[in-house]
This record gives sequence, C-alpha cells and structure tokens, in this order.
Amino acid sequence: TAAAVELEREGRLVIDEQEYVEVKLTDAGRNIASGKNSLPERRIAKVLRDLGGSASIKQLLEHPLVKHGALEPGKHARGLTELGWADFDKGTLVLQPLAASAEPKPSSLEQLLQLANATEDALEIAGDNHADALALLRSRKDYASVKERTRRIVRATDTGQQMLDAFAREKIAEFDIRTQ
Repeated sequence: TAAAVELEREGRLVIDEQEYVEVKLTDAGRNIASGKNSLPERRIAKVLRDLGGSASIKQLLEHPLVKHGALEPGKHARGLTELGWADFDKGTLVLQPLAASAEPKPSSLEQLLQLANATEDALEIAGDNHADALALLRSRKDYASVKERTRRIVRATDTGQQMLDAFAREKIAEFDIRTQ
C-alpha cells in the first residue's frame, strides 16, 4: 500500500477508496433467513395469540412453546414493541391488531437477514441511507456480524501506464532469446 501511495503522489497511479459495510450472517441468522427458525419475537407473538392476545411474562413462561423453545419473553418484550407487534405495560404484553389476527408480515430485520442470506459470501452495503438497517443488524449480534470495510481500486494514469509499458518491454527484452 505504501508503494501505491508513493506512486499516486508522483502522479502515476490513482487510488479510489470506497467505504462499505460488510454483513455476514451467523448460523442463527442463516436459520432465520432460510425459514428453519423464526425470530423469538415472532414465536412469542404466536404464543400471545394462543393466549388470547395478551399475557403477563409469568403466563408466557408457563406456556409449553416458551418452556420447550428456550424463549425468554422478558428479553424479547422490547423487540416486540420495536417491531410494532405488541405493547408492553406493567409486565403485560398486548398484541397490536396487525399481529393479533395473523402472522405479521416479515419485519425489516427478517428482510435484511433474507437479503444477506441470498449473497454467497457477505452482503455489502454502501452509502449513508442504510443507517437504520445497519443499526438494527448491529443490535442483533447473534444473527449477523457487521464490519466497516474499505475497498481500494488502483489504476494507472497515462504517465503510470507509459512507465509500466516501458518496464514490460525491458523485461521482455531481457528474456527474449532472439535479442541475445
């Protein structure tokens, strides 16, 4: 990199830097994205529907899906409210109408996980207009790792290309049997 920077100072190279965010799913994130598992908030919403649309944390803890599914309703109560699927007041979760009658449509977190899962290696997000989505992914470290990255693209200027061409001619002449 130091050599490239020096050649850029001499006007022989141009270095373009592109910042982006790399998103890689964890196994848990891939399982949710592929439909093998669902978000804990989605499973708790189902339990709340089974219980008539509202329940205390204590009532949720007694439900078989919570007991056997290793769900922690208290831990995910905030997520339910952030998704707009439930209200949480004085220890009681109450489903919102959009989640009370049927499965809610995929949340933005689920959509992001599905998008990241569709890429072969990692999802790359560039630009500042994705800050909310990235904050959401960063808050759920169990589903994805989010890292700031920089891609550097190096290209020769006209002067640099002339230097490369001269260097190539010189090296080819060194090894050309006909010239010896």
